[in-house]
Amino acid sequence: MSLDPPIFDKGREEGIIYTVKSMNLPLREEQLDIADVVVSERIGIEIKRIKKVPPGQLPSNDLRASLFDGRLYSQSRELHKAYEIAYIVLEIEPDAKVYDSLFTQEHWENVHKTLVDRYDIHVKITHSMKETIDFIYEEWRREQEEHGLSARNKESSAQSLVDKQIFFLQGLLDVGYKASRELLAHFGSPIEVFKWIMERELKYTKSGNLKNEVDGSIPGFGPKFFIKNKTLILTDTRENNAPQ
Repeated sequence: MSLDPPIFDKGREEGIIYTVKSMNLPLREEQLDIADVVVSERIGIEIKRIKKVPPGQLPSNDLRASLFDGRLYSQSRELHKAYEIAYIVLEIEPDAKVYDSLFTQEHWENVHKTLVDRYDIHVKITHSMKETIDFIYEEWRREQEEHGLSARNKESSAQSLVDKQIFFLQGLLDVGYKASRELLAHFGSPIEVFKWIMERELKYTKSGNLKNEVDGSIPGFGPKFFIKNKTLILTDTRENNAPQ
């Protein structure tokens, strides 16, 4: 069972969508209210880009801008509410100017602490769009592995329970592996098999002899089977098994 590909916000992330497609990676495009990328039901990612700009141009720092206009904390709060694992990816181009007189390193350290302590946000730093994409798909592949392992574990657990029930039913008299499988397949659980045995009415002839009638719904189980197994189920052996 495979996991659906990551979802990219088609309104805000056209650049990264174009690059992902050029890399022939699976993806989905949707209009997202929360997060720029949804890796799985558990993981949401918000991307903040800090780009290198020529001298004299205004800084291109999405982290700084979102902090000053209040978006950073509101987005973090929504990410935390919506996803079990929430990331903010800081995509910082080489030689990009991160800090200035209004946004110092000390300021960022305080912001980072708030994101972690208050909103349980994981901050991941990358240095190019390619690194950001690699990180997204590493998380997606990890989720796929865990998703597949979970599905296999559930299947394995279910199978082991069936095996235990089959083994349990083989404790009945005249019931081997094949017969126990047939009984379990027909009745669904051992308790229903026991009810069938206990509620079976045996018929006798006028002379008092047991009629050799077989249950038409489950062929192969005659009256002697019911007599022996009713005795097996009902016999109280506590006195015989008492400690000496």
